[in-house]
Amino acid sequence: MTAFRKQQTGELDLSDKTPMWLGINFSSGVIEFDARGLGGDGSNGIGVAFHAQNDSIYDAIQIRPSKRLLPQFGTDVAYEAQPFFTWKKLRADRKTSFTKPMLPSTDADGWFHVKVSIQQKQVKVFVNDKTDPVIEVVKLNNFDTGLVGLFTSDGFDVANVVILKNTI
Repeated sequence: MTAFRKQQTGELDLSDKTPMWLGINFSSGVIEFDARGLGGDGSNGIGVAFHAQNDSIYDAIQIRPSKRLLPQFGTDVAYEAQPFFTWKKLRADRKTSFTKPMLPSTDADGWFHVKVSIQQKQVKVFVNDKTDPVIEVVKLNNFDTGLVGLFTSDGFDVANVVILKNTI
């Protein structure tokens, strides 16, 4: 495995909804980071894009921590494959397959850890070092390599970004 690391909090400027590409070509392995919401109503989200061909064609995982205390409005973890299988389209057509609630919910203003495992077409997401994935999906696009990036729909601090690429 080869590794990429960024350690400092706030080192990555993710103020735009377009992914900030990290300059790493990635096919399979693990992407990990710590994130913390910066206020708001809890509708904001943080995402990791992978297998990107450009700014509009990529796979992504989004995590939306919620400030709401009711379980039905808990943290959502969702997969999307831009541009044809957007989060909105998959949520409307196949919500239970590509969007999963995470219970207990993650604090929208607290730090949480995200680990995304990508092995060929299989994607698994683990949050806060849980041993069972919150969501497990088969990728919908046909790209098996591309850039890695992070994005947010509102402000987040990000720290400890680690990308471990399989070298076999």
